Amino acid sequence: MITHRAKCFDILTGVLFVMAATLPVSGCTQVDGGARYIVSGKLADALGNPVAGARLAVSIRRGDLPLDDESSDWPGFSKTEEDGSFSGMCYGANWGYALLLGVIPVGSTGPPTPEAIEEVYVFYRLASGGEWYKERVQTDEADQERAEPGTRWISVGIVQINPE
Repeated sequence: MITHRAKCFDILTGVLFVMAATLPVSGCTQVDGGARYIVSGKLADALGNPVAGARLAVSIRRGDLPLDDESSDWPGFSKTEEDGSFSGMCYGANWGYALLLGVIPVGSTGPPTPEAIEEVYVFYRLASGGEWYKERVQTDEADQERAEPGTRWISVGIVQINPE
């Protein structure tokens, strides 16, 4: 004969077992940031002359960045040097790891090496002001050989601009 106390114990044990079994897959994930891409190159006009003092941002995602006067102090923005050179930074996909029972890390807790990408978007506004323009730049693995956990460097060479 099963007593009331035994039934309660069986139910409680079952509930605890289900909670313990589902906890690792119930969203206990630690996200530690995004893959960082550092993009460098030079801006040149249609005649090959360097474009100095242009406001610039880079992205590895398609689409438009929210580029307006209110966001122009965002830390991801940079300016081209006198010789047209620039260095900008953008972020890729987040990485993270699972926590077993909410406390025990499963897998590597260090960042992975960001994967090579096929294209970079360079957003720029000339020093004289005006609107923002976007250039799509194809890249290959030779342009991005330098990489370490969490960061990949990409050289896009000379980006010839056509602000029209």
